[in-house]
Amino acid sequence: MWAALAADNLAIRDRFLAEIPVRSGAAVGTQAEARREQGRIFSVEHRGTQVYPAFQFRDGQPHPTIAKVLAALPEGFSDWQRAFWFVVSNGWLGRQEPIELLNDPEALVGAAMHAGDEFIG
Repeated sequence: MWAALAADNLAIRDRFLAEIPVRSGAAVGTQAEARREQGRIFSVEHRGTQVYPAFQFRDGQPHPTIAKVLAALPEGFSDWQRAFWFVVSNGWLGRQEPIELLNDPEALVGAAMHAGDEFIG
């Protein structure tokens, strides 16, 4: 059972990286780690490589909305949970994906604050 779950997780992460553009740490620059530690951006590790989803950058700099959303998401979220949160349709956003609304920080922060809510139904 655990092997099947691990294989499913690996396949989902492979698909994410095939569909979502990413940048390497070298492409992000020497300040990438400091920006990550400051909560301005995040990275995911996959198959031994650390990459940064490209949607979090505008003109080579961290998009200001990303830091606001990261601060609003639950503290216990893993980097992969953060990555998936941005690309999955969200009921708090009228079923839109958060990456479609990066220029609406208020809406995204509001939705992020509900990310840890328990589903009922």
